[in-house]
Amino acid sequence: MQITNDLLQYTKNLNLLYVEDDEMSRKLTLDLLKELFRSVVVAVDGFDGLQKFKEHNIDLVLTDITMPNMDGFEMVNEIKKIDEQIP
Repeated sequence: MQITNDLLQYTKNLNLLYVEDDEMSRKLTLDLLKELFRSVVVAVDGFDGLQKFKEHNIDLVLTDITMPNMDGFEMVNEIKKIDEQIP
């Protein structure tokens, strides 16, 4: 997949919340995400993700679904209660 300059200029202005409980998957993906976004806030489960969403100025959420403590669906539902427009 080729990333266009327009897309890169857009994403470089976004703060991403990346939620992934699997450490290996998180490590493999994180380097790429750091190249694409202004900042990447990392969370290890849905509960951690919700807390970090509240603490940071997040523009976009990328999440795993099956996680301990709170799954991705539950976390997204809680985030939407705070900001229904968050993608």
